[in-house]
Amino acid sequence: VEEFKMPQVIFSFVDNLKPHNVLELLNSFHKTIDSNIVPEIIFTMMIRQFRLLIALKTGADISETNRLAPWQKGKLSKQSHEFSLEKLKQLYKELLLIDFQIKTGKSALNLTQRIEQFIIGM
Repeated sequence: VEEFKMPQVIFSFVDNLKPHNVLELLNSFHKTIDSNIVPEIIFTMMIRQFRLLIALKTGADISETNRLAPWQKGKLSKQSHEFSLEKLKQLYKELLLIDFQIKTGKSALNLTQRIEQFIIGM
């Protein structure tokens, strides 16, 4: 069994998910793609990041946040302050809609294009 470790570039990308950061986010996204990380993994990590941000913002007790190291919680907490709770929920719903549309073939764009569109709309 071979251990799979996520490349650091994906964590840099999700750590940069914040409003008014479009150019840096797009560059970071393309750098992540160029590092041979498939869009599906990037998308999954984006969903995870927003789920964690919402959980920390609301104080929800979910197993994912309980497993985080204190420094991870600190970084996420700081990142969550960049958003209102309403904005986090809106973005999370958008990600879920993208997920549904991609999986059901109802999107005219591919996942990479939808992620770019999401970033631009943040």
